[in-house]
Formats: sequence, C-alpha cells, structure tokens
Amino acid sequence: MAKKTTCISQFCTAIKALVTRLLFVAHGLVCIWRATVSFPGNSMLWFLMIPVVLLFVETMVTLVYNKGKEWGWFCPSVFLYLFCTVPSIWFMEFSEQDRRLESMSSARAACLNATANSTLDDDELVVSLQSIGLDLTLTIDSSTWVLGLEQALVFLLILGRWLLPTNLKDDQLSQLLLSYIGMAADILELLEVFEEPKVIRNPVLTFVVLMIFSLSLLQFTVVFTALPDHAPSCSVTCPPGTDCRGLRCCNPEIFNIYTTIILQDGAFFAVRVYLFFVERVFSQGLLFFAGKNMLVIMLDIYRIKALFTNDDEEEDKGEQELQDTVTTEAITVGGVDNQGYTKEAP
Repeated sequence: MAKKTTCISQFCTAIKALVTRLLFVAHGLVCIWRATVSFPGNSMLWFLMIPVVLLFVETMVTLVYNKGKEWGWFCPSVFLYLFCTVPSIWFMEFSEQDRRLESMSSARAACLNATANSTLDDDELVVSLQSIGLDLTLTIDSSTWVLGLEQALVFLLILGRWLLPTNLKDDQLSQLLLSYIGMAADILELLEVFEEPKVIRNPVLTFVVLMIFSLSLLQFTVVFTALPDHAPSCSVTCPPGTDCRGLRCCNPEIFNIYTTIILQDGAFFAVRVYLFFVERVFSQGLLFFAGKNMLVIMLDIYRIKALFTNDDEEEDKGEQELQDTVTTEAITVGGVDNQGYTKEAP
C-alpha cells in the first residue's frame, strides 16, 4: 500500500513538473513569435529558441534524474523561461516605443485621439465572441499584445512556482507565493511608465527601466526559504570572544532582504524618484508605489536590525550559560571562595 502511494505521488510530481514546463514553453514561443512580428525579416530573433531547447533538456533531466522534483534553492526551468521571454519583451517594447514616437510626431500640435491611434497600427487582431454567445468584438493591437504577454509572464511565474514540486513546507510555500503576488503588482506597475511621453522620448531611460525590470524577475529563480529553517547566522565558526557581526550577512533571511532591496524596492524607488524630480512625471500610481517602496525599504532595515539584535542576545545568553556551567563545575570540584577564586580540592 505504501509503495503504491509512493508511485502515485511520484507520478503526480512528474505531471506537475511537465505541465508547468509546457506552459513556459508555450508562452515563450508566443513571445518569440510576437518579437518576429515586431521586427519582420530579422532572423536573429529565432536564436531565442535556444533557451526553449535547453528547457526541454532540463525537463528530461528533471523527470529522469530528479524524479520530477526541483533543484532546491535555484530553479533552472524558471531561469531558462526568463531567458527566452525577457529578450522578446525587450524587442517588443522598443518596437512599441518607435510606434509611439511615430504617433506623437504625426499628431504634431494636435492631441492624438483613439481613432488616429488605431489607424497607425497595421498589426491588429479582431476577435469576435459571437460564437460563444457574446455580442462582443475585441480588437487586439500591438500594445495590447505586449501588455498581455507581460502580464501572462508574471502570472505564469507565480503559477509555476506553485505547481513546481519543491521541498518547501506548506507554510513556506504560501509565504513565498504571497510575497510573489506583491512583487508582481509592483513590477507590472513599473512598466506603466512607458505610457509617459517624457519616457517615450528618452531611449536611455527606457533601457534603464527594462534593465531593472529584467533584474527584478531574477528573484523568481531563487528560493531562500528552501534553505534550512535553523541555518546558522554565519557559515564560519567564530572563536569565543570574537566579534562576528560582519559575517552575519551569510544568514539566508538577511541575504534575502538585501536581494529584495537591491533588485526591486531600492531600484524601483530610485527610478520613481528620478521620474518625480527630474522628468517631472506625476501620477497617483507612481506616487503610491514610490511610497510603498520606501516603506518596504524601511521595514527591511528594521527587520535586519531586529535579526542582528536577536543574534546579539542569543550570543550573550550563550556566553552567560557557558559561564554558569563553568562556575557550577568549579563549585562541584573544589568550591569557590568569597572572592570568586576556585579552592583546591582536598
């Protein structure tokens, strides 16, 4: 009975691993196809298929060698998925920037209305929903494609981390997924700055935003909660009486906080502050998420301080317990005089 249950569990694990990677491959192929549509005649874009091929290889290795289970704290399937989709999104965003610049130059002093905007886009897809009983027609232009693929990217990252078999406990996995949802909302809002005319006219700023967007997605490839719950504060053993505070950055939780500040909240806050005070770009969403980034950074610093304080208290407690143990052994062996010196045993 136990053997049968184990076989069923391994089969379900393999199925979830396979389905997740098939979703990654499908979305990656759509992104590559849209990139080739944005830059027709550029055969170099098909080199983006290399990560897809590597993803198939990684799938076979995972299913055969690792029985469908993931690889601990690093997820190569997510990394290959990002390596396939993120460059495609770069090409699509630069194509959209060119289209927006063309729209702005053609409008000249007049405001560009929705009708004029649609006539300039020769890459529209009209979808009728009458076949399913809805009297509705959807028009999907290039900007809608880009936004939809970006949203699908973040959605599949969260869904994939949920479906991929891991060694995480349920509480660890739920904590990880909830943090991913908050990260996803922040990441998608950052891309909204491409709608601002001052950002559209600045290719360097567009490049910086896309670079920060790409780096922030690397957080989905690493799972710090997969490390042991009671990992030591430092991998180096410190002799008694030595100050090891500088080595506590090795703590997985502290390293996770540093990574979040550098790759997301710190970088996002810097970009939004630059847009406020230099480019003079103002919006309610930009203001809200800039405040959110600042608050998260403050809470992260507070958390780091709390972790260091707890480590100091644990060290002091350990030293006190060690001193009490030595004193007790001294009393047991020979006793202690009034000045605290150990008496010789008779």
